[in-house]
Amino acid sequence: MREVKPRITLVHNHRSRFVELDLEIFSRFADVTELGLTNRRPECLRTFRAVAGCDLVVCWFASWHSFLPSLLGRALRKPVVVISGGYDVADVPGIGYGHQRGGLRKWVSRKVLNSATVVAAFSKYSADEVVRNADIHHSNVIVVYLGVPDSQIWARPSHKVRDVLTVGNVSRSNLERKGLRIFAQASRLVPDIRFIVAGKTLDGSEVELRSTGAENLLVTGWLPRRDLDALMARCSVYAQVSRHEGFGLAVAEAMLARCIPVFSGVGSLPEVIGDCGVQIGEHSPEAVAAGVSTALQMGQEEQERCRQRILDHFPLGSREKAFRELVFGLLGDRRRDLGSPEAGKVGS
Repeated sequence: MREVKPRITLVHNHRSRFVELDLEIFSRFADVTELGLTNRRPECLRTFRAVAGCDLVVCWFASWHSFLPSLLGRALRKPVVVISGGYDVADVPGIGYGHQRGGLRKWVSRKVLNSATVVAAFSKYSADEVVRNADIHHSNVIVVYLGVPDSQIWARPSHKVRDVLTVGNVSRSNLERKGLRIFAQASRLVPDIRFIVAGKTLDGSEVELRSTGAENLLVTGWLPRRDLDALMARCSVYAQVSRHEGFGLAVAEAMLARCIPVFSGVGSLPEVIGDCGVQIGEHSPEAVAAGVSTALQMGQEEQERCRQRILDHFPLGSREKAFRELVFGLLGDRRRDLGSPEAGKVGS
């Protein structure tokens, strides 16, 4: 007789791309209850029901939304996994980014992380931030890399145009953190190349972004997934000139689409991108423009090398295997409903 699947409550505050991917992953071997909590006011009854009715709690990021679920999970003696490595453990005062800069946010984040049975960071850099900035013992932290799904649009090489793309929500915070401002400024230095910013516009900052760039700067706004995949397939270069990155899913997707990355050497970006593309030496429009010009001179061999790196190092299946192993390990003697998969790349 087949055993009942484990019941997982997955907590998040925004149904982002990586949350959707994990919902899909966990749903393959567990019954998943999605608990989306979008404001700081606790939803006590809804949260209690979701946590009481599951075998294991998974929280995406250690912040306000995961505070009550993580504490309830431990109080009810259920394993709690916190997926961490972004704003929750960052401490970048120069751009006003990260909960670990101090105050109540720091206390909340650390309380969640200390409530976790396991903290699953999505890169080695993020794991180091969890330990260094949030003061979590390294024995409670593992690395489970994000998995990067391929697209049918990217399966075969397509015609590339001399455009450079960056993806990110257009907000005042991201003008600095994601490097959108210097990306726009760089468009003035390479007027014969189209610079494209793809992402939802949130707070009116696109007006400032457009005025910063030249006529060759295009701000698309939000794009449906298929349109974004097609845009990545057409562009030759992808720029990720952030001041902080916990992983960099968009640049990894662009590399799968054979974009050559131009990137800043901060956070997890060197870890994810490796020796592909062009790493800029300083965070300036001039460095971005020079990096884009260099990347545009690289050929199809480099495009294929970029794609192969992501296929080799960050397949979606490895994340699924790692989480299967983690979940069934935490649940003790519960039998695997879907067979006995090999151990995932936890801590690799």
